[in-house]
Amino acid sequence: MSNSPETPASVGIEDLHVGESDLIILGDRKAAIRERVLSLRTRFEVGSANWRRAPITALAAILREGETGSIGGYLQLCSAFHDDVRHLTITAP
Repeated sequence: MSNSPETPASVGIEDLHVGESDLIILGDRKAAIRERVLSLRTRFEVGSANWRRAPITALAAILREGETGSIGGYLQLCSAFHDDVRHLTITAP
C-alpha cells in the first residue's frame, strides 16, 4: 500500500510475491534503501548472520546519517514468517 502527501486519500495497492530472501520496502525511497541493503549484503556470505542483518544495518546507517527527512512517521523493520509477523520500531515517532 502507498500514498503521497499530495494525495493522501488515494491509496495504491501492489501485489508482491514474498520469498525467503525477498525484501519488501515501503516508503518513498524504496530503490535507494534496497540498493544500500543489497550493496551491504555483497560483503558477506549469503545466508550468514551479517547477510541477514543487512536490512537493519542499512536502516541504522540511514539514521546515523540523518537521512530521515522524508520519512513521515518512523523507521520500522518487520520479519514475516509462515504463521507470524514480528515488528520492530527502530525510531520513536
